[in-house]
Amino acid sequence: MKRSIAIAAALLCSTAAYAEAPRVVADIAPLHSLVAKVMGNVAQPKLLIEPTSSPHSYALRPSQAVALEEAHIVFFTSDGLTPWITTPLETLASDALVIEVMADEANVHFEYRDSGGDHDHGHGHEDDHSDDHADDHKEDHDDDHADTHDEDHADDHKEDHADGHRDGHSDEGLDPHGWLDPENAKIWLVQIAEALAKKDPENAVTYQVNAQAALVELTALMVKLKAQLEPVKGNPYLVLHDAFQYFDRRFELKFASSIALGDASTPSPARIAKAQEILEESNAACVFTEPQQSDKLVKVVIEGTDVKTGELDAIGARLLPGPDLYTSLLQGLADSFAICAKG
Repeated sequence: MKRSIAIAAALLCSTAAYAEAPRVVADIAPLHSLVAKVMGNVAQPKLLIEPTSSPHSYALRPSQAVALEEAHIVFFTSDGLTPWITTPLETLASDALVIEVMADEANVHFEYRDSGGDHDHGHGHEDDHSDDHADDHKEDHDDDHADTHDEDHADDHKEDHADGHRDGHSDEGLDPHGWLDPENAKIWLVQIAEALAKKDPENAVTYQVNAQAALVELTALMVKLKAQLEPVKGNPYLVLHDAFQYFDRRFELKFASSIALGDASTPSPARIAKAQEILEESNAACVFTEPQQSDKLVKVVIEGTDVKTGELDAIGARLLPGPDLYTSLLQGLADSFAICAKG
């Protein structure tokens, strides 16, 4: 009798272990939000980098290192955004399925544009990706592509970014802020659902349903934001550093210039003077600050003018991490542009 109870208990434990939802980690708050959206009530993913910190240079806390060690799946944006993450992934998450979402060629990719705001500089897939494309991508996506990356491309990519990532990023190489184009987010939702279904087939239907619902919600939001931003499309703006081109290109906003080359670089007097010149010549209505950065440089550039200032939050520093953060982030950017760029 006792033996029968022990066997039953062992089987119950085995079943419970098998049915356990995958332990998932995502690097930044916007990507974490998309993962949380797809996972729904099944489980909550863990966030690796607090949105109040810069993802470009970050020291993991012990609890975050443990989360990587215990993870079944790790989603990260790109090695261009977090160049330090390669070693922790290799040493701590070697048994996990690791997915670099920006590595998919279906994403829109842009190189950093020049300081004068050359709006045609860049490369990649600028055209809209429809929901049909997302469905096609889902069917054609190679399972092995999710956690492997062409070695030659990765090496070239790291070399392109090496000089700009000592303390932040420069304006050379690929711009890693791809989450600010919601068409990229649609591709990521499909990737996320595929990866979760692969690790947790029992909840595969739930993941797919949640992803489809998120796609519909995101498409409706894009229509709303496009209408909201229509009146300010032709109004030039300056920003502290150019992290927002994926958003402004998607919604056809007019970038004039950035004050600094990177979020951790100090512009020279000549560059500040150039920003002041562009501000005057472009007749820009607004210069944007960022919540993670001091506004001192912006005050210097606009001194003696009646130009307004606004705030753009690229990563969700003022938002609560979770499934609603990503859509709130996009709406917040649109609100800032609509108010400040109106002049």
